[in-house]
Amino acid sequence: MAKHVIEVELPKAEVISKDAIIKIHGDGRIIGKLTISRGNVEWYSNHWKKPTRLSWEQFDSVMHEYWKRK
Repeated sequence: MAKHVIEVELPKAEVISKDAIIKIHGDGRIIGKLTISRGNVEWYSNHWKKPTRLSWEQFDSVMHEYWKRK
């Protein structure tokens, strides 16, 4: 099983103008980066040139669909 390392860079205050950044490492390689802002969440994968951006409403919908399938 892969060993994952999570790095979190959080702003000192509420997320207003600077995004919270979470870096995900697996087996010594960076897998991607998740940025959290007031308006959306973005996943920057090492395999894609552009991030996947979801509004909070879209993110909620994706999570509901995922759990329905389980």
